[in-house]
Amino acid sequence: MGLDRDDATIKRRVRQKYELISEDAGTEAATDAELVAWRRAHPRSFLQPGVVSFDQRFFADDAAATAALARSDPGPGQPSLLPRTVAATPLDTVARDFGAGFAAGVAAAPVGQWSGPIASGYGVHLVRVNSRTAPVLPPLAEIRATVEREWENDRRRRAREADYARLRAEYDVTIAGR
Repeated sequence: MGLDRDDATIKRRVRQKYELISEDAGTEAATDAELVAWRRAHPRSFLQPGVVSFDQRFFADDAAATAALARSDPGPGQPSLLPRTVAATPLDTVARDFGAGFAAGVAAAPVGQWSGPIASGYGVHLVRVNSRTAPVLPPLAEIRATVEREWENDRRRRAREADYARLRAEYDVTIAGR
């Protein structure tokens, strides 16, 4: 009846089945050395963000924040619902709560002194960083399952690409003129 011809769903399922077969070639588990090398080669995937503790004072505009910074103590700032003290918080969480530009400003601010103004999605702030730790690449033992998953995903992707490249090499493709 020709039901398989020109049917996008059937073509997709056949392709998916073929890819699963090609990806399963060489399914040995990764060695510790391979996982350590993979983690080292892709640090951004596994890097835990730095952690920061800071005090912040909110101001409506740059002029008010700059004037407050000129004093030895910036005072209470303007009332807001934002926390005045943020303790031991990863910088990616600070970025989520205050904005990426604010998190970058906090990451660059000197420790132990008021600085700013630093803009957030809410307005401008003066910030005193109390402590900051650098981002860290955890040891394999702490993130083994994540590294294994990412290594396996990459192994499957490379196997699939190699198989398609092998198949393409067996054909000559000619595109007729229009």
